[in-house]
Amino acid sequence: FQEWGKQITDLVLEAGVDVVQYRGWYEIPTFWGPEFWKEYIQPVIDGYVDQAHQAGKLFSYLLPEGQGAYTDLLKETNIDVCQGVDPFMLHGGDLNSLFAKLGDKKAFWGGINAEFTLESENYEKIEKEVEEAVEALGSNNGLILSSLIFQEVPLQGTLNLIKAWKKVCNVK
Repeated sequence: FQEWGKQITDLVLEAGVDVVQYRGWYEIPTFWGPEFWKEYIQPVIDGYVDQAHQAGKLFSYLLPEGQGAYTDLLKETNIDVCQGVDPFMLHGGDLNSLFAKLGDKKAFWGGINAEFTLESENYEKIEKEVEEAVEALGSNNGLILSSLIFQEVPLQGTLNLIKAWKKVCNVK
């Protein structure tokens, strides 16, 4: 599978992308445990990162949960972007501590929860979470403000996210 993944990464890089995105849905440390992840999963991810960097591209790693609990593991990788950052799924951390441990070397993609925040469609709740994400993650290497948006997220929740982002970040 690793060889196949390298071939796919080569194809993606040949297509001229700016960022290689690796979706680690099933490679999460909360599933495998930190020791197994460090010994078996991290070297594979690091290989893909090296491949992207050799081509002059960035590497984004989607980790759908556990960034707060595994900041030490993530700090050891050369990934450029921590993707899937969800304030409800950090497992033992918060957005501020995540930034304090990783913000000097990584950018963040996320910051908003879909299931509890966007699905609520509550503008005030969404605006508060946008403010917290921008404040905690929005400096140094960058923030792509988003959630893992699923089909179940009502359109109004997404529209309220965009409205809150525009207000919080003074976007016209």
